[in-house]
Amino acid sequence: MTRIVSWNINGRQNLWQAAANLKSELNVDALLLQEAPRPPADLDVSVDLDTPWNTVGSGKYWRTAIAALSQDIQFKPKILKPIDQAAKDEFRVSRPGTLAIGEITLPETNEIITLISVYSVWERPAVETKSSWIYADASAHRLISDISALIGSQSGHKIIAAGDLNILYGYGERGSSYWAKRYETIFSRMEAIGLNFIGPQAPIGGIQADPHPTELPPK
Repeated sequence: MTRIVSWNINGRQNLWQAAANLKSELNVDALLLQEAPRPPADLDVSVDLDTPWNTVGSGKYWRTAIAALSQDIQFKPKILKPIDQAAKDEFRVSRPGTLAIGEITLPETNEIITLISVYSVWERPAVETKSSWIYADASAHRLISDISALIGSQSGHKIIAAGDLNILYGYGERGSSYWAKRYETIFSRMEAIGLNFIGPQAPIGGIQADPHPTELPPK
């Protein structure tokens, strides 16, 4: 069985080692990371180092990344280019740093699976407002537009996408119907291209946050 873990490591380089240790601790084969700084040079992982290590427009020297931990799987990262710089046969992305793509070949079956690590950057309205709004659904929609280039048929594609979208499923912060409707557009678009939501979703998925965040549904 191949095990894949998604983890936002919050720009902390020391967590690269903790992530790599998941191979021995939990028999993890591949990592989908978000807010990942450049890994230490001596770390024993297979990761794309050719893509610039930053997220465009954020001022942050971290990005999404995919790392193979196991020698049993073949890993081939996809080189991504900004839309205005990509050649015809290169993969275009709207905002470099928010998306990482790679293929793994499973040792048991030689089946090729496409892995996608995603991160929706927080943004603020470009109009004058007294509110302190931030939103991430616009970033998520850009990601879906980019990912759509990997879909070449109505069915049969083998893709796993995971990460930190900074949105909620079936709920708006503190019960807001407005935000629930905006967030639902993300999941409906994903489902439309064949990427169905599979969780994790409470109570399935293990330990929940404690103390319980006030913006989430009541326990």
